[in-house]
Amino acid sequence: MVKGEMKLSFVRENINHRPKGEVWLLLTSWSILIASYVLKPAGWQAVTLPNGQAVQSFSPIHFITKIPGPTCGLTRSFVNMVRLQFGDAFRAHFLGPLLFGALLMAVFYYTYRFLGGKRRVRVSWSKAGLKTAYFSGILLVLGAWIYKLILGFY
Repeated sequence: MVKGEMKLSFVRENINHRPKGEVWLLLTSWSILIASYVLKPAGWQAVTLPNGQAVQSFSPIHFITKIPGPTCGLTRSFVNMVRLQFGDAFRAHFLGPLLFGALLMAVFYYTYRFLGGKRRVRVSWSKAGLKTAYFSGILLVLGAWIYKLILGFY
């Protein structure tokens, strides 16, 4: 056997044994990153398509109540983070840069895994720890949302 064929069969075997959830996470994380790069920021308050057309808000909470929802501003924050405009990214959504960093880690990790890398990160949570993490995450998002509403960043 040729050495290259052995390598190819190893990669093929590795792909067949990979959990399907990781492929979806890979595609989703890359899609968000590419969309953040393609869209153009217009300050911290708006995002435009490459042809200059403004992207309207598609949040149901914002559409019905005219008050931005807890995740309003994440797209603008991600678009500004791709362009290294940190001030506008924080102003669009306080948690945007933190979540963008998590997105970049997911892109690198799942790309590494897809290309045949071994699983290096293994996280195991107890039920109490997982509930605490979920509750803390929800409180953090709601706190950032209330902070945004009080300061009028919308």
